[in-house]
Amino acid sequence: MKKIFLFICLLFLPLFFLSADEEHPAILVRGPLPHDGIEYLGVNAISSQYGEYLYEDDSVPVYFTTEEIFLSSDWIKSDCGIEGLYKFDKSADNTIAAYVDRKGWTAFLSFKQEAAYICEFIEEYRGRQNYFLNIAREDIGFSFPALLEFSQGE
Repeated sequence: MKKIFLFICLLFLPLFFLSADEEHPAILVRGPLPHDGIEYLGVNAISSQYGEYLYEDDSVPVYFTTEEIFLSSDWIKSDCGIEGLYKFDKSADNTIAAYVDRKGWTAFLSFKQEAAYICEFIEEYRGRQNYFLNIAREDIGFSFPALLEFSQGE
């Protein structure tokens, strides 16, 4: 019980050092939740983990999978300058991004169409997710990063 309390305290410790003048981080509010199927790929049974971040007033859903993904020609390279990042060309409502990492995992993220922080969010997410995957123990299982700290327009 003491270990769980200590873990929770350490997890939220960075929140206490944020001042009112700083950017607010994206905070994981849901997940990881096991999920079958990735919404943005049509009908499928791809095993994934679902999470949801809150950044300012925006909700950013994330599907994470280690299954091999083949993106159709509807996915085009993103203009963020991030290797392995694609956006779905046929979405009118949201900006749907797919990040395919060289280490064998893929994340699908959905942003409001007018979101100005997409590139910075994904850059921070991929770095933090790779860090978590590198230190993960098999007996604990998968975890999303709890906080993503970045500045818009970096």
